[in-house]
This record gives sequence, C-alpha cells and structure tokens, in this order.
Amino acid sequence: MQVKKRVVAWCALLLTGLCGGLLGALFHLSLDVSTRARQSFRPLLFALPLAGLLIVGLYRLLRVPFSTGTHQVLSAVRGEKPIAPALAPAIFGGAVLTHLCGGSAGREGAALQLGGSLGSALSRLFRLPSAWGSLAATAGMSAVFSALFGTPFAAAFFCAEVLCVRRFSLPGLVAGLVGALPAAGVARLLGVAPVRYQIPTLPGLSPQSVWC
Repeated sequence: MQVKKRVVAWCALLLTGLCGGLLGALFHLSLDVSTRARQSFRPLLFALPLAGLLIVGLYRLLRVPFSTGTHQVLSAVRGEKPIAPALAPAIFGGAVLTHLCGGSAGREGAALQLGGSLGSALSRLFRLPSAWGSLAATAGMSAVFSALFGTPFAAAFFCAEVLCVRRFSLPGLVAGLVGALPAAGVARLLGVAPVRYQIPTLPGLSPQSVWC
C-alpha cells in the first residue's frame, strides 16, 4: 500500500474516532433525556406497543432487515458481509424510543452496531481496501463504546478481540485505540461523564463466599 494511501487510511480512522465520539455522546445524552422523561411521566409505559410499531416503521422506511443484530455487525468487522449505512439511524431511533417508553434494551449492543455502521460508512467514503475497512469498523465500534461508557482502553481491547476470535489482532488494537482515545476526549468535552459503578461493601473471603 502506498504511503499516501496509508496516510489517508489513518486519517479515516482518526476521523472515525472523532465522529464516533460525537455520535456516542449524542446517543448517551439522548438516552438520558428519554429515561428522565419516562421517569417523570409514568403513563409513557402504556405507549410501548406504539413505540414498537414506530420502530418497525423506521426499519422499513430505512430498509434495514429486522434480523440485523450485533452478530451481523461482528461478521462485517471480520470482512464477511458489509454493514448497511442505514443501520445507525435505525438503532439510534429504536433505542431512544425503547428507553422513552420503558422497554428493556441494553446500550452495549447498540454501541457496537452504531460504531460498526459508522466505521463501515466512512471506509466506503474514503474507498479503503477491505482490510482497512475492517479496521475502520473496529475503530468505530471502539469509539462509540468509549464515548458511551468512558472506557477507551477496555473498548479498544474488546473490539480488537472481536476482530480476530482465535488470535489477538495488534492492528485491530491500534485501530481501536485510534478510535477510542479521541472519542473519549470528545465525549468529555461534551459533558458526558464516564460510567461508574460503586460497590458499597465487599463480603469477606470465606469458604461460603467462595462456594456461593
């Protein structure tokens, strides 16, 4: 690969990280607003069936297959199948509607799907080779995951492991860091605080605690 093309490819990965940070921060803030709205207005729970119909309509409008899930995104990262560009708005809108009406939906899978779709779209925009396209998808997944949870190194290592299941991928780790570190900075600038879980007490070490 020529030096000029390599520079373009690395710039594409860096741009993926910055855009992923912006997307992840916006997703985080949107979910927080929708959750607070639902907590403030309990009758929104009764609108959950309507939210389901709206999500179905959104997927059909964007022509995204209903079977598309995290496993399809992981397959695309490994170069097995491309990701539909419309997946990102479908996931974004569907997750916000679900949280708004009290549905059960995690953020981890949505982060991976958003980031993978973003990275795949930018790789096509920059006309990157398939190998670099996989790295761009990895950078996107790491970026959105990092911005959403405030864990850039965990995001990069996790997505590098996703890229190659049976062996560790050093290029995948580097691409993940290029995506995750700028994304974490963008999220911090936009006021998105890292997710922290506090454990008030830890049980003492005993045969019973080890067994249970």
